[in-house]
Amino acid sequence: MKSTAGRGSEPTANAHDMRSLGVWIPSRLEAELRRIQGIGLGSGLLKVLWHPGERTDVDAEVVARVVLVYATRFEVAMEALRHEVLHFEIAECRKPFVDLVNAVFSAINEETYRREERLIRQLAGLLEP
Repeated sequence: MKSTAGRGSEPTANAHDMRSLGVWIPSRLEAELRRIQGIGLGSGLLKVLWHPGERTDVDAEVVARVVLVYATRFEVAMEALRHEVLHFEIAECRKPFVDLVNAVFSAINEETYRREERLIRQLAGLLEP
């Protein structure tokens, strides 16, 4: 595996040895997540997993408090991880509003169901001979 000057064993951006990258990139992503958590962001995230190329429509996403990174290039993977941590934090800020809307929706849904059932009972009575 080639190394960049002054960086020791870090692979170059165009390294093709996926076995080596398969160990190196996940460990760097995990270290970056822990670094970010050390400054107080993303503490609710459990871990980061690297699945290069598994999806092509997004570079990364958070699923069940796990950051899934799909980017194949290291630089893009790191940027995607940072982006997802910030997105997670913003989503956490919005959570009270989402919870409120869901509670209101649930209450309205229950009331709608009661009204529908009452109407069905009334109409069913009209259908009886």
